[in-house]
Amino acid sequence: MKNKNQKIKPIKSLTFTCPECKNHIIEEVTENVTLFSQILTIDEDGDFEYDLIDQSDGELSHYQCSDCGWIVVDENGLKITDCLDLIKWLKTRG
Repeated sequence: MKNKNQKIKPIKSLTFTCPECKNHIIEEVTENVTLFSQILTIDEDGDFEYDLIDQSDGELSHYQCSDCGWIVVDENGLKITDCLDLIKWLKTRG
């Protein structure tokens, strides 16, 4: 049980800034993924509307800028493929 006088410390959010294009949206690229989707509608022109239900398997390939595709690399020039390494990378650029 929490003490009424105990203050909750806000969690600081980390911000990605692409060194190439200055975009702030990062993507996680996963390979060998199986997706399961429901098809909600199919219109007469053949356009499908999907609802993502689940995904399984998959292996993290890398993180990249959603705008220009710049791949996040460590100090040795290797792709970062671990979330803890990504956090470390973001903190050093914060």
